[in-house]
Amino acid sequence: MAERRRAFPLRYYVITMVVIILFAIAPIIAIIAADAIATAHGCSLNEGGASVCMVMGSDWSEALYAAFVLPWLLFLTLPLAGGAVLVWLVILLIHYVAWRRSTEVSS
Repeated sequence: MAERRRAFPLRYYVITMVVIILFAIAPIIAIIAADAIATAHGCSLNEGGASVCMVMGSDWSEALYAAFVLPWLLFLTLPLAGGAVLVWLVILLIHYVAWRRSTEVSS
């Protein structure tokens, strides 16, 4: 009886890539969310400082301001994510080559 060939576990690599991409763009997501919240409540956001923004009865100005200037963090997250993608690619290639060799031997 022929042995069934194992499938390459690509789903783990896809999940890891999604996490890396989310890490890289997290500051962009934060600014979009801060802008949406501020716009929905009639507040203005700028990099000059926090202005009063009442959301559900409390002042969210400092939190919205912090999220608004968070894209400066892209100078850190993008290079780190780029390095993580390179490491991810090397590990994927090494794993794939080892997997191919193991399935060819067992065939």
